[in-house]
Amino acid sequence: RKMQQLEPRIRAITDRLLQGIANDPTPELMTSIAEPLPIQVIAELIGIPEERWSWITEISTVLRRAVDPFIPLDPAEVDRAATDLTMYYGSLADERAAHPTDDLLTELTRSEAAGQINRTELLSLLVILVFAGHETTTGVIGNALVALGRHPEQRELLRSRPDLWPNAVEELLRYDTVLQTDPRQALEDVTIAGQTIRAGQNVTIML
Repeated sequence: RKMQQLEPRIRAITDRLLQGIANDPTPELMTSIAEPLPIQVIAELIGIPEERWSWITEISTVLRRAVDPFIPLDPAEVDRAATDLTMYYGSLADERAAHPTDDLLTELTRSEAAGQINRTELLSLLVILVFAGHETTTGVIGNALVALGRHPEQRELLRSRPDLWPNAVEELLRYDTVLQTDPRQALEDVTIAGQTIRAGQNVTIML
């Protein structure tokens, strides 16, 4: 229901981003659309003031490195980013508790006041929303652009039949899933293809 209410605002955010590349003959779609759109929508959903959106984007970029097994990361940098984000959310939650508005954070503070969740859970929900929602949605948009670029006949079909878009979105999600790995920890020693994995070792499964 909340997303349906947000649809006009999401369209406005998308239109603004598209207008930013309207006169660019070779736009870089990942940095101009796929990267900023999800985080701006998430920020709008939570109720983060627009002047803080660029800061949230920077924080999210740092946190997203933690889910990529191929990018070296500085744990201290990730810890600082997570701490800064939770401190900001905490102060914003206090503000919403005192002055409610029509956003997700206000709803979460009401749940906190009713004893349904505690402050740690409230902050965790918000961090996870940014942490998980930004990376995956950016990847979905990027994968969709590549798929439609490689299959121009499907792209032209969608241009001529916009009524097909709801089904196309579902199919693009299935066709090239955004989650390519799945982390696990071995519960016991096991040998696969001559490679021994010891109990307690972390394993990244390539889907």
